[in-house]
Amino acid sequence: PCEASSVFRADRKGNLTLVAARGRVADKVVGLKLKKGQGIAGACAQDRRTLPVSDVANDPRHAASITKALGFETRSILAVPIVHGDKALGVIELVNKVGSNEFQRHELELVERVGRTAGDLLSRSGEKKP
Repeated sequence: PCEASSVFRADRKGNLTLVAARGRVADKVVGLKLKKGQGIAGACAQDRRTLPVSDVANDPRHAASITKALGFETRSILAVPIVHGDKALGVIELVNKVGSNEFQRHELELVERVGRTAGDLLSRSGEKKP
């Protein structure tokens, strides 16, 4: 389990919009926009690869100004791209793993499977942007 989770959708330019969230500040973050490559989610989408980060405070990709403004301490993140083919359609983020900051391999694999499935479904639905 984790304290929070979110789903970002990518637009045609690679910018991300947070479209769904769970957790203590969920109502404050829906609609949040990240520029292409911004933050851990942006890096995940841009590189189309999973980013497990167990020490967010010391990761230069972390958008600390956003979490500080929200009053939410982010300790760990698992960012997984939602992909179809070679295109990133969005990002799934799990925040602050409960009991440990380290996400386990089976957790990464499960969320990656969800990301691929979501990418296939979004591609089939014809939706290209939020």
